[in-house]
Amino acid sequence: MDNSKEWHWFKEGILVSLLSVVTYFIFAAIADRNYPFGITAGFGYIAALFGNLFGGLSENPVIKRFSEKPDAFIEFFIIIGLMIGGYTASKSSKTFAPENIPAV
Repeated sequence: MDNSKEWHWFKEGILVSLLSVVTYFIFAAIADRNYPFGITAGFGYIAALFGNLFGGLSENPVIKRFSEKPDAFIEFFIIIGLMIGGYTASKSSKTFAPENIPAV
């Protein structure tokens, strides 16, 4: 495999860190409070979407909290952006290669 087209981990790590700091302040302004940066609430938002499809799940207090939390909606789009960004980066560096995850 030709690794010459891959992005250097250190340079891109600094770029992602700077982007995280900027994103933190943007989300803090949107949520009008100190905003904990992460994506776990985005997964809760996805669970809440399934909770709306299945009646019994919508009564779960954890799922109900994520369906009413605007931060979770924002973090859902972070998850989408991570997938699109990873795909775009691998295609632009011409290193996209789907592979099966071997059983452990």
